[in-house]
Amino acid sequence: MSDFIALSHARHACKLFNNQTLSSQTLHTILEAGRLAPSSFGMEPWKFLVIQDPKLKERIKAVCWDQVQITSCSHLVIILTDQDKAYPDAPYVLEKFRSRGLDKERTDAYITRYREHITATHMTTPLGLVHWMRAQCYIAATAMMYAAASLGVDSCPIEGFEQAPLEALLELEQGRHTVAMLLPLGYKAQETTPKRRNNFELVVEFL
Repeated sequence: MSDFIALSHARHACKLFNNQTLSSQTLHTILEAGRLAPSSFGMEPWKFLVIQDPKLKERIKAVCWDQVQITSCSHLVIILTDQDKAYPDAPYVLEKFRSRGLDKERTDAYITRYREHITATHMTTPLGLVHWMRAQCYIAATAMMYAAASLGVDSCPIEGFEQAPLEALLELEQGRHTVAMLLPLGYKAQETTPKRRNNFELVVEFL
């Protein structure tokens, strides 16, 4: 069994952490894995909020279905979408394409293709764009979860929260940032149950 498959078996959604604090180096490594994650067109349309304050965690827990992971974890990473990093004509997006070192003709062609992609897939509305950015955020979250597992750190992806109250609590800039998901990090307080997944033959089809 390859090391990565073994890691995939070990990674799990931790339901209770033991309040042990991650070292700053370990935390930085996990966040760096998220920063380096791939994204569509290389836009990296995300921002990571790292919550350490116990009192703030308690307030967040209250609008996240009272899930104990939020207050028992070492650090709570809240992954936000960032619309300023996605709109086709946004300065950030234009600079992203221009920073690739391509000539003007190829740069303009990439920008045009990106704009057509966003338009053709109905992502010109704020809601449509947020759905697309969420998909990118999940890639970053996956990278962080596997990086954490490789360091013996547990995690739990959380989508169960009250959107508007949580965003109000975090005082997010309306029209720009939206909470995509939460990712508590820490060390498990109890043994995990065996992983259950569909059989290979059920999910893989060769054509």
